[in-house]
Amino acid sequence: MTNSPIPYTSRTFQTVMADINSDPLLVDKPDWIKRLIAGDLDVLSNIENASANQAYLRTAFSAKAVFDIAAMLGYNVPGLIESSGTLMFDLAVGVGLPYTAMGTLAALYGGSILTPSKRFEARTSLTFGTANCGISGNQAYSETPANAAWNLSTFQATVSAGAYVTGEKLRVANAGGALPTGITAGTDYFAIYVDATHIQLASSRVNAFLGVPVQFTAQGTGSNTITRYSRAIAAYQQTSGNQVAFSSDGVTPWQTFNIGQQGVLKSNLAVTVNGVTWTSDDAPALWKSTDMKFQFLYNSDGSASIRFGDGTFGALPSAGSNNIIAAFSYGGGSLSNVAALNAITVYAGSDPNITGAFNPVAFTGGQDAQSTTITKILAPALLKSRSRFITQADGIALALAYGGLGQCQVLPNYFGILTMGVLGIAAGGEAEPSGTYQSNLVAYLQGLTITGGPTVAWVPGAYVAENLTLNVHVASGFSWANIQNYVKLATYLYFSPAGNQIYNDYSSTGGIIQAVADINAIFGFSFTTADYSVVQTILSSFTPRQYGDLLQLSNFYDIVQNVPGVGYCALAAGDTMNLAGNGYYQLAANAMPARGAMTFNSV
Repeated sequence: MTNSPIPYTSRTFQTVMADINSDPLLVDKPDWIKRLIAGDLDVLSNIENASANQAYLRTAFSAKAVFDIAAMLGYNVPGLIESSGTLMFDLAVGVGLPYTAMGTLAALYGGSILTPSKRFEARTSLTFGTANCGISGNQAYSETPANAAWNLSTFQATVSAGAYVTGEKLRVANAGGALPTGITAGTDYFAIYVDATHIQLASSRVNAFLGVPVQFTAQGTGSNTITRYSRAIAAYQQTSGNQVAFSSDGVTPWQTFNIGQQGVLKSNLAVTVNGVTWTSDDAPALWKSTDMKFQFLYNSDGSASIRFGDGTFGALPSAGSNNIIAAFSYGGGSLSNVAALNAITVYAGSDPNITGAFNPVAFTGGQDAQSTTITKILAPALLKSRSRFITQADGIALALAYGGLGQCQVLPNYFGILTMGVLGIAAGGEAEPSGTYQSNLVAYLQGLTITGGPTVAWVPGAYVAENLTLNVHVASGFSWANIQNYVKLATYLYFSPAGNQIYNDYSSTGGIIQAVADINAIFGFSFTTADYSVVQTILSSFTPRQYGDLLQLSNFYDIVQNVPGVGYCALAAGDTMNLAGNGYYQLAANAMPARGAMTFNSV
């Protein structure tokens, strides 16, 4: 048998062409046929390589391949997580109390060039009562401060009905006398929170958040009454009111139905079969034959599916036409986070007695669908943990897979033998997640410990605020105006608890686009595509910051001096950056640096 003129080691167009031209029987053949053969073998080789790579989790490069392999490991890749926070809604003056708002309570965030408009909704009803004002919901709605409570030098009023919230709508009325001079009856004012017992009044909500008070020149006479017309409720970035119907044949095991909509929120999905609610559960291997459960799955294109059991592991839905109803909301992602206060201001509900809305706090916790890079790490880690919280690595993997955290740490034996301390940063921000989230995560992890025995508790983080003045020498050919935001970014990254999330988003499939979106949302910059190359340079010199890390002054200088246009930099005299005399500082196990008061100068 004649040997092939092309050895099996030839895989590229160039090597195959070289083999053909080295064979005396082929060298004189027309170029077009030689190019055709070399091209065919080159393409087949690429297909073979790609197929081989897609078969292994470590080398898979398409989202579908990564998702499919992870699913075979029993790992359901998390999708989008919605941000949450508090919205306050204004009630029209004159509506009798108590009053329950009609329809869905919703408000819109107008967005920007880089951030699309978003809808935020409450998931429960809101009643305007006589003792549910403010964020904590237990303050009286009306009070009568004494005339002497109006301070003419500070333009503050002393109040006692419970802490007010900056921006909430109120009115001041008088019975048998005169209002303080400068305050008008029948006029909407907006509170400026000073402390638990003092407020100022602003003429608009914008002025309230700017801290511009109404000035009054006399205390008035008689009895002055302050009435509050804003109420708070928990809200989420979502668009609700959607549903889709499916038909079950009653016999096919593991029936799977694609909802179709991208960004379906697992937290707000309701599935009924013949009018009976079924429960979402991610462990079908533990289902009993009578369990009315389904599994929620994210598809590689961002849509979602629901999968039922086979009659042995989970009940089979009975046969029926459109007898399975999935009611869902969609939304979420890192762009659902809103750092600015009074930014969600357009009321989007249908109740004519609701006149406005605003966010008195930031909305945080929004997280993008898990990247393929992170999936490759977490899927094997969770497989090793067998969904049991035993080791430190188990806890970190389980907490991150739970969603809502941009960074997590687990401290073994933190409270004593057989205890685990959990701490972390909320996704899309620089602060810890809400108390409700902490409780839910701890309960989830506690249930995964051996026999539920070891104690799991949230550890409050210690965030070491770095207050500094940085003097920067600008290199020749550059201007301070053009580089100062890059210097600030390098400094903020080094000291921000959110630095890890930004870096992870950059180094994973989110890339520079997602990283810049994070940076703008968290730090308040307005970087665009024109800034990508410099931001990439800064991120490439950044080392992710962990709890308990060693801070070194030299490392800080390295990242700042890597900014194009920085000749050199130095901290001003007296700025110790919490460092010991030898130039480094070892943080406590639950501690992390944080941004404090920072000043930047060119010299």
